[in-house]
Amino acid sequence: MDKLPNFMKAVVVSCVVLGVLFGYVVYDTLMEDKEVRSWKTVMKWVPGEPLAEADPGAGNSGILEVFFINHTADHFYAVENSSAVLEGHCTTNGLGFATADDSQIDLAHSTDFDIVVRIRANATHAKHGAVWFDSDVNVTITWSDGGESDAQPDGKTTSGLAAFNTSDFDFLYVNFYWDDSGGSGYSISKGQTSEIASIEFAAYF
Repeated sequence: MDKLPNFMKAVVVSCVVLGVLFGYVVYDTLMEDKEVRSWKTVMKWVPGEPLAEADPGAGNSGILEVFFINHTADHFYAVENSSAVLEGHCTTNGLGFATADDSQIDLAHSTDFDIVVRIRANATHAKHGAVWFDSDVNVTITWSDGGESDAQPDGKTTSGLAAFNTSDFDFLYVNFYWDDSGGSGYSISKGQTSEIASIEFAAYF
């Protein structure tokens, strides 16, 4: 077999080197563009700070309200998509809720209550293509006594969305709720202050 002339060898070697470099550049570009998803904090609320209530800003995700609802409500809030109804149930039972207008809450003592945190998630935080995922949002309550944290709510419901595979919605509304795990609800003594240190809304994106 005839040997390749030196200039042909140089051409072949150059093509191989260019091919390797091109492949590396393409791979590097694809890796840079590849979506790296992780849990990130969207909003952290501390009692005493105002909340978004109806709207955390055009197109934004956020914690809307925190409700303290009489435990005898029997989890009706799990299917309730109206903040006004939730507010009304709080006030008629001597409890309260934290909003943009008032985040200082006076709760009736010796009354068992559940905690409901209502959030709104936009497409960046809870949507892939045309599909919404409520599993991509979570709320954590951190208690002031020793920093205990409830990373997993006792329950949650995605309000107003029977199906998530649609582009017809602008946001995902989720009610996260706690009833003290054992189902007995929480209560405070007369003069006792809230043991909630913070509430954190996180999303996987």
